Amino acid sequence: MKKLPRNVTQIDEMTFRITDATVYEYLLLGSEKALLIDTGMSQGKLGKILPQLTDLPITVINTHGHIDHVANNHLFDKVILSSLDEAIFKEHTDLAFASQLYGSLLDEMKIPKFIQNFSLVRHYIAKMATIPAKENREDLPESKTIDLGGRTLKIIETPGHTPGSLCLIDVERKFLYSGDMVCDRGVLLNLPHSTSITVFLDSIRKLKGLADQGLYMSIYPAHHLVPLPLSFLDDYIELSEALINKNMVGEFVHSMLGDGYIAKHKSIALSYRDGNI
Repeated sequence: MKKLPRNVTQIDEMTFRITDATVYEYLLLGSEKALLIDTGMSQGKLGKILPQLTDLPITVINTHGHIDHVANNHLFDKVILSSLDEAIFKEHTDLAFASQLYGSLLDEMKIPKFIQNFSLVRHYIAKMATIPAKENREDLPESKTIDLGGRTLKIIETPGHTPGSLCLIDVERKFLYSGDMVCDRGVLLNLPHSTSITVFLDSIRKLKGLADQGLYMSIYPAHHLVPLPLSFLDDYIELSEALINKNMVGEFVHSMLGDGYIAKHKSIALSYRDGNI
C-alpha cells in the first residue's frame, strides 16, 4: 500500500478520513465514482491530497453550511448542499463575517491582541477567511441516494445543528457519517440559526430508529472521537428529554458563537439559546 499523506487515516480499503485542523472530511470510493463528505477549512490543501487517494470522479456533499465544512467547495464543479442551509453558507463564506468569526475565536482562546496583530497572524486569518466564490451548489437529489458503483449512500435529513443538516448512511458498510449532529463532547444548538432542542430530538430519534433497524453499526462524526458507538444516540435522547421536560437546566455561557446555556450528560453536552426548547 502506498504511503498516505500524514493527515489521512485509512478506515478500510475504500474509505479515508482526512483531518483538517479540527474537522474531518471523509472520502468514500466506489467502483465508478468517489464521494467526498465535506470540504473542510481553507488550510487543508485538499486539492493536493485527493489526487493521491483516487483518480475516480468525485461527487461532493456538505453535511451543512458552516465555514469549517465548506471552505474548499470552490475546488469542485458541483457540490450538494441542502437549500435550507444556503443562507448559512453565504454568511459563513462572506469575508467580513469569516474574518470576525476567526478573530472572535482567537479572543475566546485568550490570544493576546498584540499577538493577533502580528502581520503573520493577520495574513493567516485573511487567508483562512478568504473563500473564493463559486455558484456550484445544488439541492439534494430527489432520490436521497448517491450510487458510487457497488456502494450506496442514503441521505438522511436531520435538522438541528442547522436547519439543513444531513447525515449519510453507507449502506454496504453500515456506517453513519453524522457531520455535527452526533459528536463526542457536544452539539451546538445555540447558534442563531440552530433549531430547537425538540426538533433536534426528532432527528436523533430518527437516527436511533434507523440504527435499531440495523442500517448502521458505527458513527463517524466530523469532530473529536471516531468512531462513536450507537450508545451516543441514547445519550443525546436522554439529555434532550431531560431539558425539554425541565428535569435539567443548563448553565449560562458566553461564547463567540452565541450566548446560551450548556447542559452536560456523560461525555456529551448540548448548548442552546434561551427559550429554544
